[in-house]
Amino acid sequence: MSILTDWEIKVEIRNKRIKINPFDESLLNGQSLDFRLGNTYTHIGLVATEKNRKILKTLPSIFHYLDPTDSSTFFSSIIEADEYIIGPGESILASMYEHIELSPNICASIRGKSSLARLHICNSEIGGFVDGGFRGILTLELHNRGKFWIKLTKGMKLGQLVFEKTNYPANDYSKKGRYLDQTAGTGSFGI
Repeated sequence: MSILTDWEIKVEIRNKRIKINPFDESLLNGQSLDFRLGNTYTHIGLVATEKNRKILKTLPSIFHYLDPTDSSTFFSSIIEADEYIIGPGESILASMYEHIELSPNICASIRGKSSLARLHICNSEIGGFVDGGFRGILTLELHNRGKFWIKLTKGMKLGQLVFEKTNYPANDYSKKGRYLDQTAGTGSFGI
């Protein structure tokens, strides 16, 4: 595996092994491509199932129970806005502005922007890998670790994609990916 440089990324885009729509060449860096924030945000909420009611009766009222293995215990609520203010300690899902499509032998890592990290905005620390064969609009996990409210604006640079070339896998994401062709605002399907 090797990280692609700016000119290699352009070659892969020209040969349609990486598709970025819309593509803005000014977003290319030496070994990455900046991406921008879309206008779709997703909150995750708790569903009051019988299972939750039983558990919540035995726990303090401030405790919220969500089971990642049971998607019936949570829901996604979508907000569309050109500006969003993320509060201290708040986490939210956000969508990337660009639609991407990767060849089965090209994967990507989502990295945060240093400028935003210095303001305590964390970007996709946990879910920051994109398998080869993925296509769709990426969902990003944002968290405000700071003590100030921060304005997020549609089109602002939010992070970087670092592309790597690999061997072709036996089962690429385009054949079995759960989030293939996802649209802006796609929440968790559970694990």
